[in-house]
Amino acid sequence: MLEKFKKHFEKKEFLKNLGFGSLLGIGSITPGVSGGVMAVALGVYERIISAVCNLLKSFYGNFMYLLPFGIGAVFGIFAFSFVIDGLINTFPMVIEAVFIGFVAGSMPSVVSEANEKGFKLRYLISFAVILGIFIATIAFGWLDAGAGEQPLNFFNAVLSGIILVVGAIVPGLSSSMILISIGTYHPLLEAITKLEILKLLPVALGAVIIVFPTLYTIRFLLKRFHGHTYYGVIGVVLGTILLFLSDNLTRDNLVITAVCFVVGLVISLGVMRLFKRKKA
Repeated sequence: MLEKFKKHFEKKEFLKNLGFGSLLGIGSITPGVSGGVMAVALGVYERIISAVCNLLKSFYGNFMYLLPFGIGAVFGIFAFSFVIDGLINTFPMVIEAVFIGFVAGSMPSVVSEANEKGFKLRYLISFAVILGIFIATIAFGWLDAGAGEQPLNFFNAVLSGIILVVGAIVPGLSSSMILISIGTYHPLLEAITKLEILKLLPVALGAVIIVFPTLYTIRFLLKRFHGHTYYGVIGVVLGTILLFLSDNLTRDNLVITAVCFVVGLVISLGVMRLFKRKKA
């Protein structure tokens, strides 16, 4: 058994997935970024969903596939939480604009995945409905990002864990932006950087409660409504970008926001193109 584990650790695939896992972890705590969209862009999303849902059917193979993603994600969350906490406190708008550019740059990969089984005009219905919800949210101010920070008590910690997992699994849904809007993002980030275990345990509880229901729901949707699901994801991503712009874009910061967005967009398109070449 030990020899089998050793062989897996020495494989290039293991190291590559370790890096991908780190990116997914970073994406899950970065405002405006969706870990699910990153997984789609990297071409590992549906394989991860399948491996988790079928873990008991072929335990060793699925576990060894998921292990590097898990290790990488934990490393990415803890390592990058120190960086992102300092950057967001110092340059909040700049960092968020760059990362929104990252997400926008991953869109061609998501569209390609959505059209994998062919494009049908009716897919645009799910896209329009989801995007319409975001536009209504912006127009009527249903999501108030200025609510202020909330204490990370038991209820808020469990809720934050649920949001983190749903945001990590559902492509296009930025859990960090939702946490910011309800006021628990910075307290959670502080708990991670200070390793406040008593505050993080309820977060883990919330994550465990919701992870499998969300995974099975997503797997069902991808099996039965593949095109509709991905076009709904595209609607979520574009809606997230519009939400960010409505909250942050002003005449004073128009130029710097646009420049930072374009920087993130160009880097993301370059990285996605590199991944596509390697995959080919």
